[in-house]
Amino acid sequence: MDIKTTMTIKPGSYGNITLSGGETLTFAGPGIYVFKSIKNSGSKIVNGPKEAQIAVVLNGVVKDGKPTAMVAWSKQLSDVDIAAVITYTRNNWSNKTGDMVTPAEIKAARK
Repeated sequence: MDIKTTMTIKPGSYGNITLSGGETLTFAGPGIYVFKSIKNSGSKIVNGPKEAQIAVVLNGVVKDGKPTAMVAWSKQLSDVDIAAVITYTRNNWSNKTGDMVTPAEIKAARK
């Protein structure tokens, strides 16, 4: 499935997913979501400077004054957790930045 627009999916099996960049895939709620693979190519945030991705994960994204599907995680996750998630997304699927994000970088960005 090639995701070309923002969409919401329900629990189920989806095979291969491709996000070409700029799209949002929102999960409709609790349940089991199964993907054979997820290709997230072209994301300027994930493949750009790591400081931008750190800011998005910590603060979420607001568009036209309203929160988007990308919520802030600064209150729910520790510096270690956020560093691990960002490092993983920057170096898996089709993303190969080679970057490692440290808990110290997350702590500094919280200030």
